[in-house]
Amino acid sequence: MKEPEDEKVVEPETEGEPEPAEEVEETKVEVDAKALKAISDSVAAKMKTDTADIVKQAVEATLAGIETVDKKAVADGGTKTSEMKASEMGTIKVKAYDPNGEDLGEIEVESKFAHESKEMRFLKAARALATNDFAVLQAYKEDALNVKAKTGYANETTDADGAVLVPYPDFETTVHDNLPKYGVSAAYATQRTVMGNQVKQIGLTTGLTFVSTAEAAVKTGSKLVLKSEVKSLAKFALIISATDELTEDSAVDFWGLVTREMARALAKLQDQITFTNLSTANGGTGIAHTSGVITQPVSGAGTTISWDDLLKAENAIEDGIDTSNYKWFMRKETWNRLITLKGTLNDHYIAGSLNIGFVPNQNTPVTPWGTPIVFTKVLDKTTTVANPGTEAVFGDLSYYTFYSKRGMVVTSLREATVKDSDGSDFNLATQDGTALRFVVRVLGFLNSQDASRFVILGVGTVS
Repeated sequence: MKEPEDEKVVEPETEGEPEPAEEVEETKVEVDAKALKAISDSVAAKMKTDTADIVKQAVEATLAGIETVDKKAVADGGTKTSEMKASEMGTIKVKAYDPNGEDLGEIEVESKFAHESKEMRFLKAARALATNDFAVLQAYKEDALNVKAKTGYANETTDADGAVLVPYPDFETTVHDNLPKYGVSAAYATQRTVMGNQVKQIGLTTGLTFVSTAEAAVKTGSKLVLKSEVKSLAKFALIISATDELTEDSAVDFWGLVTREMARALAKLQDQITFTNLSTANGGTGIAHTSGVITQPVSGAGTTISWDDLLKAENAIEDGIDTSNYKWFMRKETWNRLITLKGTLNDHYIAGSLNIGFVPNQNTPVTPWGTPIVFTKVLDKTTTVANPGTEAVFGDLSYYTFYSKRGMVVTSLREATVKDSDGSDFNLATQDGTALRFVVRVLGFLNSQDASRFVILGVGTVS
């Protein structure tokens, strides 16, 4: 069909000089969604042709777009506008450390992705890693490394190339802040953070002793003998399944899931190293296998444990040691067996002479004589403790030092075979899966001079 020609408009001729054009001042008018909807309805009602429906559909489509942008703005950055481009630098608040590990509190650091929430940054970087979107991944890695460098965080690798995700410091601090919720060591042991992969352990070989001396006699000196030993932090990995179908709506849920499970797993690892770990090289030696710790066997098998055994263990501590911060660490099953003991020789102390009217409470568990009890699932139950084996530990965990390296790296696995929590194999390649592997470095140890401050209660030689 032939298109109609544009109509020509002939301007009327005027005599004399043309009048100057009227100056027009532009004014920006913002119309909110409610007002725009009212205009749409009003225009549609007055128009008598099919054009009304077209106009109305166009305006409603615009409204839907506005609503989508508003929702995305909330997800991406809270109060900050989502229209801010990634190339524009903003600032985010990050907990900072100096080179010696001193906590400097929160500082503001420049970031290209400051307009996005911590959940959104983590989600987008993880999704880019899972989908091999290396351009997006590279942008987040470089920005995260820059933030880490300015806030005193180390990284497992300084190389920002390859299929790895570099978490922002706020991810790591969220994980570590949650550790005391899930673990005993994180709550009570001495926690230190380091930048490197090694630490220098300094301990006493001999203590100081006053020596009797006569007036004007030659004085015998006494000095501290220290030993120094360099130890390497052990490397541990955790694998969490991921998916390339993650959406921006799932950012908060994904962040919460990963940080919670990371904290739970890391807290359990710290407890295992603190109490039961066998190998010095594999993260440090646990209290139950440290030379010099006092051992107290129960009267028979693990199920024969009684309040008397705990009382004897407490009294095995050397005289003069302040035990005001001491606690018992055991399984809840062990506590349950103790409080349900029945006897006639005051071995249960529930209605006995030591504490008449003792009422056990698992929310604030204590011995009948008032020593606090803390539950940890890394020790053996009374029904499963080996011979030899440990079922309870008595001591002050502040004497146990636990080192963690600041900084972790996340790599993408696409062709590995991963075991799930039930021990079943999951082949990522054949089952179209993706997993994220988190790597941390930790080390725990008990100074040999402090070993005798702890008592382990168990079966046989208690080792």
